[in-house]
Amino acid sequence: MFTAVPLGICALLAFSTPDFSYKGKMIYAAATYSLLLLLYAANNLPYAALSGVITGDMGERNSLSSYRFVAVMLAQFFVQVFMLPIILSAGQGDKAAGIEIVMTWLAIIGTLMLLITFLPLKNG
Repeated sequence: MFTAVPLGICALLAFSTPDFSYKGKMIYAAATYSLLLLLYAANNLPYAALSGVITGDMGERNSLSSYRFVAVMLAQFFVQVFMLPIILSAGQGDKAAGIEIVMTWLAIIGTLMLLITFLPLKNG
């Protein structure tokens, strides 16, 4: 839960292009991407362990994991098929601008979804 907002901010930063020199952009990209990976790992480990919190029954845990992996495959399919047209449309043909716009929305939606997922567990 505590990584949701930093992860969203870092995702937005990692996919934005500041007005730096080439070397500055490379350093910026490496730093923000490394931080993004660190925050993703810090967020995904407890998320992956949620099935153990939800139920003690191994059959139900396996079922939850199966649904999770099917949802991941569907999301990957969606990204591979539809993301480029969405990016081009959002940026009106400019990929860099489109990525920043789309990532802004994905970061906001992702942060909200993570908070919705973890907030009920805070007091449980």
